[in-house]
Amino acid sequence: CQAADSVTITIYINGEPTDLDTKCGRELPPMYMSNEHRMTVVFRSLTYSHTVTGFQADYAFVRNFGISTGEPDSRYLCGFNYKSILASSGFFTSPNYPGKYPRITECHYLFYGQKGEKVIIDFTKFEVDGVKPNCDEEHKSDYVSFSNFFTTQDRKMDRFCGLRTGKNNTVKSDGEFFKVTFKSNGIYDALGFMAKYRFVQTNNKQLHVPKTSKAPRTYTIGGDSCSLYEHSQQWTSILCLLVFFLL
Repeated sequence: CQAADSVTITIYINGEPTDLDTKCGRELPPMYMSNEHRMTVVFRSLTYSHTVTGFQADYAFVRNFGISTGEPDSRYLCGFNYKSILASSGFFTSPNYPGKYPRITECHYLFYGQKGEKVIIDFTKFEVDGVKPNCDEEHKSDYVSFSNFFTTQDRKMDRFCGLRTGKNNTVKSDGEFFKVTFKSNGIYDALGFMAKYRFVQTNNKQLHVPKTSKAPRTYTIGGDSCSLYEHSQQWTSILCLLVFFLL
């Protein structure tokens, strides 16, 4: 756009102006969001034309970072709670989705299941600029991290960054609580992510011993005994296998 009419979007990082993007032509740009309370939009016209009509843009001052789901969490500048007691499934997004996420932004998504529940998260869209596989600050990566703990890092769970498509975009909590954190630096821009979540009950299957009035028959095999109830062939096999396993 050096020799064309253009629009430049400028944000401020540590008080210094930083050009976020420059657009020209007829392609509709994505939504933009500032990282703080200021943003500058500059239109430059180098030519005169009767056929070019310019642009029209909508703007809004927001406090929710463009995240429309979840309950705001006052402990964070950008934090949202998702509780199973209110909704067993739903979705959440990066800030300003489907537009580009803001720079130098950290958002926390906290999931609270009921007793015996876990949360499963499926990322349906994911484009967060970063360097795989570590997705860490050392490589100047934006990233999404996961933790089964409220305040500490969960070292066993890998971070997500880059463009992720296809399979292996699902994460699952160990228990009722789970935390997802999105963090961007002052360098990269991308379209962010959309994810679906659902709370599921943990399967604690208990063996059902059928009622029977008949006394068990005891068999001895190699010094081990197995008590069998004459009820059905299916339950007889299960009971026998369990006794041998425990012995």
